[in-house]
Amino acid sequence: MQNRRHRRLARLAVLLCMVVLAPLIAACGGQPGGAQPGGATAPAAGETTPAQEPGTGQAAAGDLAPPEQQILRVRLVAYPETIDPALDENTSEEAVIKQLFTGLTRMNTELKPEPAIAESWEFNADNTQITFKLRESKWSDGQPLTAKDFVYGWQRFLDPRTASPYAALVTGVIAGANELNTTPVSDTAVLEQAISGLGVRAVDDLTFQVDLASPAPFFPSIVALGNLSPIRKDLIDQYGDTWVEPGRLIGNGPFILQSATAGADLILVPNPNYYESPPKLQQLIFRTINDDPTALANYRADEIDLNDQLPPAELPALRADPTFADQILSGTRLGNYFYGFNSTQPPFSDVRVRRAFALAVDRKTLIDQVLNGRDIPAHSFIPPGMPGHITLEEAGEAAQVFDPEKAKALLAEAGFPGGQGFPPLTIAFNNCCSHDLIAQRVQSDLQTNLGVQVELEPREATTYFGEVRRNPPPLWRQAWIGDYPDPYDWDYLVFGPESDQNYGGWSNDEYTALLDRAAAATNEEERIDLYKQAEKILAEDAGALFIYYYGRAGLVKPWVSGLSFTAQDPVLGAYSYKDAQILAH
Repeated sequence: MQNRRHRRLARLAVLLCMVVLAPLIAACGGQPGGAQPGGATAPAAGETTPAQEPGTGQAAAGDLAPPEQQILRVRLVAYPETIDPALDENTSEEAVIKQLFTGLTRMNTELKPEPAIAESWEFNADNTQITFKLRESKWSDGQPLTAKDFVYGWQRFLDPRTASPYAALVTGVIAGANELNTTPVSDTAVLEQAISGLGVRAVDDLTFQVDLASPAPFFPSIVALGNLSPIRKDLIDQYGDTWVEPGRLIGNGPFILQSATAGADLILVPNPNYYESPPKLQQLIFRTINDDPTALANYRADEIDLNDQLPPAELPALRADPTFADQILSGTRLGNYFYGFNSTQPPFSDVRVRRAFALAVDRKTLIDQVLNGRDIPAHSFIPPGMPGHITLEEAGEAAQVFDPEKAKALLAEAGFPGGQGFPPLTIAFNNCCSHDLIAQRVQSDLQTNLGVQVELEPREATTYFGEVRRNPPPLWRQAWIGDYPDPYDWDYLVFGPESDQNYGGWSNDEYTALLDRAAAATNEEERIDLYKQAEKILAEDAGALFIYYYGRAGLVKPWVSGLSFTAQDPVLGAYSYKDAQILAH
């Protein structure tokens, strides 16, 4: 998901191997043999049990703070532009929506789909249809939830009148989805026919069936995302676009929206009708703090309990400080930090220019000096630990590596020797989270190594991605945090020729042909190999300037317990706030 859809920790390497090696299966169920709750593997005889990560573990009743202190305060880097599941497109929005709505499945700590509202699911013989059996559950107002609520929610998500920015999530996956999403809104009769033709149906109140455009073994992972939540049609009919306001929004997640202060706080309280029983927290507060140093100051002052992003310059001091060293949560995320090119307009319509920019950035120095070693230099798109990732050796000459001499030669070949005649250029980025420091280093590299003049253009974080999607600048900061652990979510969803996430309009016929072959492949090894071939083309043709694979460094207060973390978390621990508890302190 865009910046999420922007997620691991000390045991990450083991868990990611399990994600890669264990195929997503049609049946649902518990942990693999030998695994402990939360995904940690039991130590062998004579081994030392790993130290407990901050914020995890279960507390004894006598260690808990009183009910009135059961409040968890979580930092958001940007106030959600929306909390409507159909319009969800970034990590801040997803983190909040996951508390208000629960989908058919959810992802466990091993990034495998497990039952949520669906008790079980089953594919047909050729994997072109999947049937979900729902458990009995209720909306937050006590009304029964049925399969029809999923039918309506998904139809609305793909209805072109909704104008979802994230419809590409399933337009190539669900039968009839692309046809519906591309139907002209002016033709009401055809639009209604396309809605009824979408491959989703309520067989009965507790049976939801989906027809797939092609075999999609990863589909149970997709339906864990907020976009595919159930929706109450009566709320939309009554309130229109204002149905998500406090007092109107009715969800089926663990929390209810109590209040929202635009640009600042969202306060959530327990849903008494949540199917797993209400959370122990009495309040979950999302606090918007755009600036990393300000967020750290708030954390030091005990005004927030979870801080997902730390100022890179502060990392050495925090690691050396005995007060905070045990509160740092480190690891990696299934993410890539990159700069997008508007490939439909000169100068970036020329592959030589894009490639020159990709070879002009010294990623290792940027990471060492600006980010204090938190992240990993990127030479391609899909990160390590994901199916479809290509190593530096596999990428070969296609890899995006620092080569200033070759970069200069390519730019000269494109007609801009030493940067002469290159049009004025700005780097757009959202004004939070040290993006300015990274942009300054990229600016310096481009000016020094290519001779181009670059200005910086910070933009308001709340509206940034909507602006970029609607009117992509020549060069902008972007990122991708995996929605689910499959290369379809990366190569197709972000750079596919028909994807609404392909903001810069990059396309390559050979790349597209490989994606089409991968979608039709029935052999998993062949499918992944096709994605690896596509990755090489994407890197060499410079569909974007890939900078680093995400690391993670966050802070969790010692009085927080009950959380679990994954490399896919939209915000630190967001999949598990329903299980959080606050210790006496």
